Amino acid sequence: MRRPVLGLIFVCASWAFLDQLYLPRHPITALGLGLFGFLLSVEWPRRPKVSAAIGREMGTWSVILLFQAFLLPFLPLLASHSGSLPKLSPLLAAAIRFFGGNAASVEGLVHVEKAGVVGTFGIEVDQFAPFFLLRFLSGMVLLGWMGRFPGISRAVWRRLLMGTLIFIPLRVLFLNLISVQTGNPYLFVEPAWTLVTHLPLGLFIARILCHPVGKPERPGPSSIPIPLAGNRRRRTPLLAMVLAGILFAAGLGFFDPGIQGGGRVLVDESHGDWEGTSVPFNAEKYGQASLYNYRCWRDWLSLHYDLEVKSIFPSEQELEGIDVLIIKTPTDPYSSGEIETIRNYVGKGGGLLLIGDHTNLFGMSTVLNGLSRPYGIRFNFDDTYPLAHGARQVYRPPWILPHPLVHSLRRYSFETSCSLQVPLRAEHAMVGLSLGRDLANYSHKNFFGNLRLDPGEDFGAFVQMAVIRHRQGRVIAFTDSTNFSNFSFFWPGRRELSLSMVEYLNRRNTAWGMVRAPCILLAIICIFLSFRAMGGRPTVWRLAGGILGLWIGLGAGSLGLVSWNANTFRPPPPHQDPGFILFDQTWSGAAYDVGSPLLIRNRTPERNLNFFNSFFVNSARFGLLPTFGETTEKSLEEVGYLVILNPDRHFSRRDRGLLDRFVRRGGNLLLMDSILNPGSTSNELLGAYRLGFRLAFHPPPPEEPPGSPPAKGAVPRTIKLVLQAMGPGPVIGFHQSVQYASVQHGEGRIVAVADSTFFSDGGMGILYKLPEGGEWEGHRIQAKILAHLKGTASIAPPSGGGNSGE
Repeated sequence: MRRPVLGLIFVCASWAFLDQLYLPRHPITALGLGLFGFLLSVEWPRRPKVSAAIGREMGTWSVILLFQAFLLPFLPLLASHSGSLPKLSPLLAAAIRFFGGNAASVEGLVHVEKAGVVGTFGIEVDQFAPFFLLRFLSGMVLLGWMGRFPGISRAVWRRLLMGTLIFIPLRVLFLNLISVQTGNPYLFVEPAWTLVTHLPLGLFIARILCHPVGKPERPGPSSIPIPLAGNRRRRTPLLAMVLAGILFAAGLGFFDPGIQGGGRVLVDESHGDWEGTSVPFNAEKYGQASLYNYRCWRDWLSLHYDLEVKSIFPSEQELEGIDVLIIKTPTDPYSSGEIETIRNYVGKGGGLLLIGDHTNLFGMSTVLNGLSRPYGIRFNFDDTYPLAHGARQVYRPPWILPHPLVHSLRRYSFETSCSLQVPLRAEHAMVGLSLGRDLANYSHKNFFGNLRLDPGEDFGAFVQMAVIRHRQGRVIAFTDSTNFSNFSFFWPGRRELSLSMVEYLNRRNTAWGMVRAPCILLAIICIFLSFRAMGGRPTVWRLAGGILGLWIGLGAGSLGLVSWNANTFRPPPPHQDPGFILFDQTWSGAAYDVGSPLLIRNRTPERNLNFFNSFFVNSARFGLLPTFGETTEKSLEEVGYLVILNPDRHFSRRDRGLLDRFVRRGGNLLLMDSILNPGSTSNELLGAYRLGFRLAFHPPPPEEPPGSPPAKGAVPRTIKLVLQAMGPGPVIGFHQSVQYASVQHGEGRIVAVADSTFFSDGGMGILYKLPEGGEWEGHRIQAKILAHLKGTASIAPPSGGGNSGE
């Protein structure tokens, strides 16, 4: 048996546990499978020379692993263009009938009947495990090229190819039938099932290689390792591969910097009133009208650009003075004349931003498709969801050659997006991985499906943001409008992405945008010339060195281009201080839900007491711009306000010094703690300012002689958290039922509040609904505390009641 073949199966399965195209990573499992595959492939000698045997294999597997790793950055791009294969359905239905089953093909789906029950499945490209097979078959070719299968005739290779082509559809049919019987379509995305179902292919190939037929070919030259360096002929292939890597980086990661415009932005609101920008986000109005609008997004962009909002469609003359046109969530169709006006505007160098949402909500995808059709973009009528059920959809930029639109992001939580259909020439700025998609279900609220993978549904990678260059202008299509609503806009990445999109569009295309395709073509030529220079059957170590050179060139080019893009597409600084308030994540034990509102609505009331989404977002109603993250010296230089909620990590001397310097130079610190925080470390910080928390009875116990029996009808007492001053300086008072204390320190102040649960989602109400009853009190007191933190009493508290509703 050819053991390298089975070893290759396990090595390829290790990548399946790691590449995150379908399910989250399992690095320990991947490492174990890769090591097992390597050891399985070693042809152990009869005599105990284990080290020599392993050494011989290391070069072979270095080549294979380096080449397979080189494929990884390209897989999301390829996977995002895979889809359904309805034309294969009649063939699979016929195959089921051939084996005695009862099946029919209707509109691209296969319907199978068994025991009176009909099951349905569709055929998708990803069901064929194309990227597993790509890694496996490329590894087979490399093994053969390096002389691991000497003397195999072309007839044998033809048999292997024919057997593989027969096995692939049979495997898909087998898994689909099991999926229908069990109701579990996740068989296609589980890496373990991918491994198990491909083992028969490995056994078949190994069997054929052990019993070759036909006239054997003459073995190639020996693959004894030869040093790469030593003369010019051996160095030339390596240098060619390094150059190819650099050219690949340029072809994939260079983006035309263009000619920068004047930053004049127009938001068109003439074709719909969903997600408007006219309602101010303040303490005068709460509810859906306050939360489901783009006012905070508008104010943020206005800090950096010259922004105008129009409710009447602009004329061609008006568009001539505009650099970026933004069309968001339109619900009324544009006329053919208006579409042509926009097309001419883009062709002359204008930037067009189209923002849509899931499932053709309110018909907005239909309207947007009328605008995007000239550029080859289509907003699909679907919603995307993570394949890992119950997880949030979190986008992470690629680790190599990220697009300039996302290079400043670390992680980006989607609400619910649709997917995009784009041409290959498009810039795939955001490709979501490990996703499934439901088609619009108009019988369900908001047109969602069940957000679970069902038989016949697409899964894998989907384009969620793309760029098309049209003559001198650019078009960006983005698929999740909810991200920029007031209730979602302050989570990480929203502000950065908004500025990146406008800045990328604020440029007129130049001839530099045409160099990408020639760079990729030249890279392919360099690789071809390098392999030709290595000879018909190069040594293992020369191949390994060549592919390593390819990686060196790609890595060096990527580092240079990432730095170039970051400096080239840098948004302008704000015109004035935004008034950031940082919600600390270094010492705080408070929690936040950065993700879909569906998950937050389903949270239990008990968990609400340690979640502070409402307090966080509503701080923007009072002239502050909330953000959250780690508290560092750099982050404190950018903010004027810091909030520490329920601290449960110790403050070191260095930490206390950092916060003391922040307050002395004019920073304002708000510290809130709770009786439900048993590991509180608040007093470690407050003690230096003669202030602290303690537990006390409420109401206080009456003064009675020692040993007296308890009085009849005494009021039950509870334990609560209170503040106490331990010297002159702190001022302690009450806002209704909430105790607070204030200490002036240098040019800034420290404000402490007990009890923080009053301002949790359990006290103020969850973010996505109108406050009810006693929840209004938390909103009123938040206004007073933030006004005191800012050193002003000019901010009016929310009035509550009827005039604060919808």
